[in-house]
Amino acid sequence: MSLQGAFWRFAHERYQTRKPSKLFEAACLLWGLFWSVVFTSSVIWASVGVVGFFLILTFAVGPVAIGLLHRRIRMVREGGADALYRKRLANNG
Repeated sequence: MSLQGAFWRFAHERYQTRKPSKLFEAACLLWGLFWSVVFTSSVIWASVGVVGFFLILTFAVGPVAIGLLHRRIRMVREGGADALYRKRLANNG
């Protein structure tokens, strides 16, 4: 099974019966934006180097990626009642 197939299987199992929240997406994106600004400025001013890079990856890129994937699930789900199921079948078959 591919990673993309596993993602759509997870999306179908979790969001088939409930609607994804726009607030969760906004929170993830704002969280990532805030920490990217904080850690980028600390890397520039304090020259923390590798530690700052890993902090940016952990606290900024991760939540932004989760927010964007959540947005993608929400957009596919707007395609109809069985859109997530069709996407799951398309990626697993």
